[in-house]
Amino acid sequence: MTRPRVAVSWSTGKDAAQALRELRRAGRVDVVGRFTSIVPAFGRVSMKGVRTELARAQEAAGPVSVEVGVVATREGFVYADLVAGAAVAPSG
Repeated sequence: MTRPRVAVSWSTGKDAAQALRELRRAGRVDVVGRFTSIVPAFGRVSMKGVRTELARAQEAAGPVSVEVGVVATREGFVYADLVAGAAVAPSG
């Protein structure tokens, strides 16, 4: 049976790392990606407020890639587009 493919919302924190670890350990799903969102005006991850460079470093060190997208701009809120894109993006 083929396992469902999922992408994990990535906050850059311990909570996200533990969730990823548990999903991979349980083996019920195939984690094909992680996604996070940033606020470009500040260069920070929107969920934790850490610098975008941390998410990039975690991507380089981790077993699953991180898709970084813009969450908010002066023009409006685009989080739904990021999530939709992560849902259909092919794994690399």
